[in-house]
Amino acid sequence: DAMFAPASWEEKILCHAEQNLSKSLCSWAGNVECEAPSRSLINFAGKLTLDNVYTQSSKQQQSPLITEVNQSKSIPDSSPLTQSQSIDTDNDEENKKRRLKRLDTVQPIPMDDSQLLLKGCFLKNTAYAVGVCVYTGKETKMQQNTQPPKSKMSHLEYRLNWIIGIFFLVNDVIVILHAILQTVLENKSGKQHPYLFLTEAPTNSNSFVAFLINAGGAFVLYSYIIPISLFVSIELARIFQMFFLENDIFLSEGDEDEEQKKDDELNKSNKELKNLKDKLEGAKNSELVKEQ
Repeated sequence: DAMFAPASWEEKILCHAEQNLSKSLCSWAGNVECEAPSRSLINFAGKLTLDNVYTQSSKQQQSPLITEVNQSKSIPDSSPLTQSQSIDTDNDEENKKRRLKRLDTVQPIPMDDSQLLLKGCFLKNTAYAVGVCVYTGKETKMQQNTQPPKSKMSHLEYRLNWIIGIFFLVNDVIVILHAILQTVLENKSGKQHPYLFLTEAPTNSNSFVAFLINAGGAFVLYSYIIPISLFVSIELARIFQMFFLENDIFLSEGDEDEEQKKDDELNKSNKELKNLKDKLEGAKNSELVKEQ
């Protein structure tokens, strides 16, 4: 994305330890340690550690004594070279220990923003390059800098939603209180007035079921508190406002201005046609003069 790419060309430099690498780069192993994903496009810090750099160099600089040991491994134990073979194996173990020590003491290669290519950048004056993907997905700097799309909701609608939400909460509180009081009163009145047969109703056999039924009736009863029709009235007000804005004289340019613009355009076109006619007549006159 061009928005996240740098505005000017910047120089990118390879790591100093990689400038003289051989073609066997794919067979090497290592790891990259870098900072956590951030939104900064110009700051980067990390280090590169190559594990088997020393193993390949040590294989190339292998001593002839070790090659003799490798060849003498095929000799049977009954040969007279068993003593020299044991000496060579000891040297081989020492070389392995030295190699492991050198691997443990590998110095990491520091990296900064000059070794980092952002998504959307173009690499110039370079035939090919080998790199490692450091950040992917939502961890990329482009994704870190992207902002969620802004809502097209107006401030009036935002406040209206808050007000309606508050009305919903008030309505829920009233419904719960009404359902609790109605359930308690029905239980008491059923015992005090047995001729109403309230306790024998199937809904009153369970208080929880009676509470749910009473809550549903209370919600229907008090739902007029929520101003749902306010949205409809606001949309109607917007329609009338649009009508007034379209027909407002002070907001429009007027018919006179439109006619004046049309006249100016006609005058310009007439002048251009007149100039073109004069040029054609002048060309014809010059041809006639030449013929005479």
